[in-house]
Amino acid sequence: MGGILNEKTIPNLRCKAIAGGANNQLLRDTDAEALRARGILYAPDFVINAGGLLNVAAEIEENGYCPIRSRNQCHKIYDTLLSIYEIAEKNGESTNKAAISLGDHRIQLGIGKRERPLVFHHTVG
Repeated sequence: MGGILNEKTIPNLRCKAIAGGANNQLLRDTDAEALRARGILYAPDFVINAGGLLNVAAEIEENGYCPIRSRNQCHKIYDTLLSIYEIAEKNGESTNKAAISLGDHRIQLGIGKRERPLVFHHTVG
């Protein structure tokens, strides 16, 4: 059901924000701009749904899985989302574009890059 937010559905929306659990909500990146033009705050799905992936990444930490460490990483999603909203407002762009720009920036600077190689905690039988 990806692409549910598109040129046909966006004009019919009667909401102030979208923060859904589905992935690939936008049919096209330009649909995020249509949401912004309508004054609808969009929480990019790939940001707010990152908790599952963060938890999986915690399972392959060198010292093994720590639910507290995983939870603390998930709590940072809120701050990331606030940064995205701030960037979008400052640059007059959609929150989707701001999220992608922030991600690209972090990749270029190596922010969040794993410092040690992955360790898999299973045995081959």
